[in-house]
Amino acid sequence: MTGEGTLSEPRLIPTEIRDYAVHEARGDAAAWSRERMRDLSAPFGTSFERDGSHLVLELDG
Repeated sequence: MTGEGTLSEPRLIPTEIRDYAVHEARGDAAAWSRERMRDLSAPFGTSFERDGSHLVLELDG
């Protein structure tokens, strides 16, 4: 968020449910999650960039 409280860069963290709890996804599960989000977002002109294990969407102010 900016100092004015405006959302500027949402981050998506790949997650998975394991043992009845939500965990940060790793390896193949994380890769699948990132690719799936990119595929679902593309028709809307939304493009995520990778930052480590996260996906980041830069918003134009």
